Amino acid sequence: MVDDNNASDSTENKPDNSWHRLLARLLELVLSPVDIDVQSDVSVTKPPLDADILLLRRKTPQWTAAQRARLPDGIRDSKAPHILIELKYTQSFNEEAFTQALCYDWFYKEGRQLRKFDVQTVLLLAKPIEMMPEKVTELGKQLEEAWLARLTVDDVLARFGQDELLSHIKPVDRLAGLEPDVIEEYLKQFKKQQD
Repeated sequence: MVDDNNASDSTENKPDNSWHRLLARLLELVLSPVDIDVQSDVSVTKPPLDADILLLRRKTPQWTAAQRARLPDGIRDSKAPHILIELKYTQSFNEEAFTQALCYDWFYKEGRQLRKFDVQTVLLLAKPIEMMPEKVTELGKQLEEAWLARLTVDDVLARFGQDELLSHIKPVDRLAGLEPDVIEEYLKQFKKQQD
């Protein structure tokens, strides 16, 4: 359901740009038949902070095949039950848009006491990216550092699994700094797995 909240006094001087509401209505027409709730003007903080974001929230315990078939690339494979979409209809990707989306993500999770993987935030751009690749890479590294800094070992293992994580590390690197008897035991186990 599209939720068009009235603008607060703090946004009276802000021009009415309803592109996100139009997108919300279009997504509602496509997604509501498969039990996905679409909302616009979602409060991300308490007291409410007005945000021109969309919220897709499944009404089912897991995303169904019918729901996934209607979701766009980049969202379709998400396991998160809450999808925040920050639409930038007049600008390209920049550090301000990136930071704003990260803030919405954090405020939404904190305000609703959601776990880290309960929300996926997507930055939807109407214009092509005009940044130098080096700047995009730099912002990606900053995001990775901020995201990884908040993860516990249990979070990482829950998200990726021990086998997947270890598959990226060469056996020799896994053994660095270990005592010889520990290495010998590891090699025995490794050989059994290979046979």
